[in-house]
Amino acid sequence: QRLNEAIAAGFYPCAPETVAGRARSFGVNDLLALRVYGHLLLDGVTPRHAGHSACQLLGFLEEFPDTDHVLEIVADFGTIRGPGKWIRPETFAQAGGVISDRAIIYVRDWYLLPMREAILRRLWERKRGRSPAIPCHEGRRSKPAKNPTARVTAVSVPVADRSTAEFRRT
Repeated sequence: QRLNEAIAAGFYPCAPETVAGRARSFGVNDLLALRVYGHLLLDGVTPRHAGHSACQLLGFLEEFPDTDHVLEIVADFGTIRGPGKWIRPETFAQAGGVISDRAIIYVRDWYLLPMREAILRRLWERKRGRSPAIPCHEGRRSKPAKNPTARVTAVSVPVADRSTAEFRRT
């Protein structure tokens, strides 16, 4: 319910479109961006900035869909191109730590592989009837999926009720 409120308030502008009573369909990278959004909120980032940053990550993942490790660069007087600038670690190393001639305040280092594996595992477990929900934040380290050849490419979560999900497999 809180996700739908955040979407309605414009805090998470990259959410898949839907209409009332219809399922909102999330791909794996959509769920990965939502998980990062949840982590940013837990770190005290405002919902608007967390949503914008997570949406920038989603845009980055559209260009580099299999990225397992990414850096979010935060520079002086805000950030580079919005709340976050997402780059690959090797790109940052090649640039010598200088991005757009701005002083870097800090770098958030995101390891996406464990989050992606946890999402895929939870989707697989839910499909098999073992898991009641897919949380945006999971405090324990994930284990690799039990069936690495099964790929769940999308999940649909109803707008008003998260008790059901639809899956498409490739």
